[in-house]
Amino acid sequence: MTAEEYQRIIDNQIILDKKLDGIINELKVIKKDVNTAINNQQLLEEYEMDITERLKRIEKK
Repeated sequence: MTAEEYQRIIDNQIILDKKLDGIINELKVIKKDVNTAINNQQLLEEYEMDITERLKRIEKK
């Protein structure tokens, strides 16, 4: 292997590492977004249960 070939391999590895770092960062953002969506869904379900309870109490009056 020549010095040029070796340097090309090193350069390509650096490029791949940067791309992988970008992908990892994007996955972290997606994970945060998914967690936010899950939390929002849980809040909506809690509100729905609370509203249902209030409606039942109103109907009993």
